[in-house]
Amino acid sequence: LDGSLTVKHTTNNAAVSGSYRVGGFIGSVEDLKQGAVVSFEHCANNGNVTGSGNYIGGFAGYVWQNNNVDMTISNSINKGHVTGSGTVGGFVGYIYDNTKMAITISSSTNNGSVTGVYDVGGFVGYIWVNTNMTVTIINSAFDGNVTGKKNRVGGFVGVFYGSTNIIMTIEHSTSNGTLTGSDGVGGFVGYVYENMNVIITISNSTNNANV
Repeated sequence: LDGSLTVKHTTNNAAVSGSYRVGGFIGSVEDLKQGAVVSFEHCANNGNVTGSGNYIGGFAGYVWQNNNVDMTISNSINKGHVTGSGTVGGFVGYIYDNTKMAITISSSTNNGSVTGVYDVGGFVGYIWVNTNMTVTIINSAFDGNVTGKKNRVGGFVGVFYGSTNIIMTIEHSTSNGTLTGSDGVGGFVGYVYENMNVIITISNSTNNANV
């Protein structure tokens, strides 16, 4: 893709199911180059999204090997139940091996339940091995339930692991849901491990979640 992909004022009411890389709108976003923009604006997923394997998201399942790309989710809501084995997120399941990518979730809410065995997040399941990336969650709320039958569960992000030169910001946002897991469970972020030169800032935000 050389340009932009915009999903605007669109609702998915259908149940979506598969094995791997399953999303309410897009299964996989991969190998985009040089200034491409992927955006969801004023969108709603009301359908249940189910995968028998990994990389399952309410909006997008798999975001992989993109370079110099912006991805935004704004003024949107997930009401569907999102279920998979691992790397499951209310909006995005798996963000892996991207370079110079900016991901922004703003003025958006997850009201649906998110369930997996491990690596489960109310917004994003797993952020892994990315370089020179910004992740921003602003003016947003998690109001659903996140359940990891084993470990690494977060209200906004389940796992943030093995990345370099990353800035992640959560501001003016609220985690209100219920979080369940055996280990590495957090109201905002579940598990942060082996990152280099990473700045994580949580400001003007509230955790009301039952952890």
